[in-house]
Amino acid sequence: MKAQTAQREAERKEFLAEEKDFSESVDALDRAIEVLQKQDYDRTGASAALLQVSGMERIPESTRSVVTAFMGMMGSEPDRLSYEAPEANAYEFQSGHIVELLKKLKDDFRLKLGERQKEEMNSKHAYDMVINDLTDAIENANKDIAEKTVEMERKAEKTAQSKKQLASTIAVKAENEKTLAATTTECEEKTLSFKEKQNLRTEEIQAIQKAIEILSSPEVSGSADKYLSLAQAGKTRTTLVQLGEDRAAANSGTTRSAGIRRRVREFLAAEGRRLHSQQLGLLAEKMAADPFAKVKKLIDAMITRLLEEANEDANHEGFCDTE
Repeated sequence: MKAQTAQREAERKEFLAEEKDFSESVDALDRAIEVLQKQDYDRTGASAALLQVSGMERIPESTRSVVTAFMGMMGSEPDRLSYEAPEANAYEFQSGHIVELLKKLKDDFRLKLGERQKEEMNSKHAYDMVINDLTDAIENANKDIAEKTVEMERKAEKTAQSKKQLASTIAVKAENEKTLAATTTECEEKTLSFKEKQNLRTEEIQAIQKAIEILSSPEVSGSADKYLSLAQAGKTRTTLVQLGEDRAAANSGTTRSAGIRRRVREFLAAEGRRLHSQQLGLLAEKMAADPFAKVKKLIDAMITRLLEEANEDANHEGFCDTE
């Protein structure tokens, strides 16, 4: 808008200068015509009026030359006029011709002045239209800015709330991930421990089964009913120890043979060392000290304990799988 206003002011200034120039020129021509149209005009006054006309910037050079020549003729002596007037252009310098020439020039100036005034009016109208359009555009832009500002503030508030909720969610997620990681680690450790324990128990049971096989050898089978009767460990127990149904009811009898007891005890002690099993080692020690009648109870108790521990670890493993 500033650029349009500056341009408009420059155009207006230029128009006012031209309007003044045209108006002053028309006034000068009116005075000169008025003086020359009198029958007995004052030559001094006429010369002054024509001098002003000839000094105008907008007068054509051809007209300026005619006016200057006529002014020179007016300053000549009468006799000299009779004898020294140019032959070809003698009547061009008559006052009537000058008056017509000045009238034509005045009409031309008035026409140009009217055209410039019309141009000024159109230019002003165009400027006013541009200013009105720009003013409306600015008002609409300000209104739009105000609406968008309100909308932006609303979105900023919503964004802040969303960020707050996001931060809370991230914190909860981090805590859940931390808990999950801890639980996963714990379960992995428990799973590893479970597998290790299961492997150990399996090998311990295999060792006991081997001990039972030794005790069930023909050397002691004849006295099995009298000294040793192994109770059936149940379906689960049978699965773990892989005992035959025919051996679950009764395995090996009592033997007073020191060689058999030593054979079983040494085997269990060796397996205890290999497996790092305190229970097998303890069982071997007790077999060395206790009567053979107690061996059955020791083996039965050990199988029961191994089964209970296996069930307990299986429950923990199921919990981890569920989590």
